[in-house]
Amino acid sequence: MHCFNRAAGWHGDNFFGDVEKQKLFALAEWLQKLYTVEVISFVCMANHWHALVCTHSELPDRDEVRRRFLAFYGDSRLEPDWDDPEVVRKYAERMRDVSCFVKDLQQRFSCWYNRTTQHRGGLWEDRYKSVVLDGNHALWECLKYLEMNPVRSGLCDDPADYRFCSWGRYCGSGRHPFAAAFHKHLARYHADRGADLSFEDVAALLRAELARVTAAERGASTEEIEKAQEEAKRVVPFELVVTRRVRYWTDGAIIGSKEFVRRFAEEFLRHKRVERKRMAQSGGLQAQQSPIFSFRRLRQAT
Repeated sequence: MHCFNRAAGWHGDNFFGDVEKQKLFALAEWLQKLYTVEVISFVCMANHWHALVCTHSELPDRDEVRRRFLAFYGDSRLEPDWDDPEVVRKYAERMRDVSCFVKDLQQRFSCWYNRTTQHRGGLWEDRYKSVVLDGNHALWECLKYLEMNPVRSGLCDDPADYRFCSWGRYCGSGRHPFAAAFHKHLARYHADRGADLSFEDVAALLRAELARVTAAERGASTEEIEKAQEEAKRVVPFELVVTRRVRYWTDGAIIGSKEFVRRFAEEFLRHKRVERKRMAQSGGLQAQQSPIFSFRRLRQAT
């Protein structure tokens, strides 16, 4: 399914800055702990969001329901009676329900947004909309449509440079936020065409397709389009990888080893949750001898 919604207001209004986009994206990742709804791609724009998701006809079993409940709530909520089949069924149905997933996403974001911006009233224009997709060609085309949104909106020249879409997050950090679902569903699509693909293979195909679409929409010639597509299939040049990693990591207030980041965060930021905050870790640089961590900004710079 392709799910999407827009904030209430004029279509040209820009409600969400980097902080809001980061929060919405983080919520979508966090809710994956609870829901069996698989997010394949997620894109945050200035006044709307898109999600490419897959849900299942089968309900998760009792063990899966309990595992997800504990992973999400921890010790903050008493465990239900897992020996009661009706209780298990109720939680199982919620966990595989796309409407519940979107409701959770939008409600939690709205509460945070209203609290931090003093916004009053409803945030969303209407109930979210969804389109059921064929898991083959339609899935592949919709994925490209979603990841091309920032380019078509004039926010960047390459979707890999936009930090608030799944593809940009992968290219900027070396970690795809929804890697398992991305590989599972896209590899399955290509497997139907006789290919057995790894995650890197699928990523290379998408990179080539995004390059082809980008070149075509800029009015490039057939030869230029084919050249852009072939170049994108190759390994991304090290210099470009470094540039994207640096741009990604310089958004952090503090960068260094995990111990360094925590020590300075506690001393200067004095954030109450520094001890529990999960540090953002870089990845994908072969030349990097030890991992680098970042304490991301919580507020926009003034």
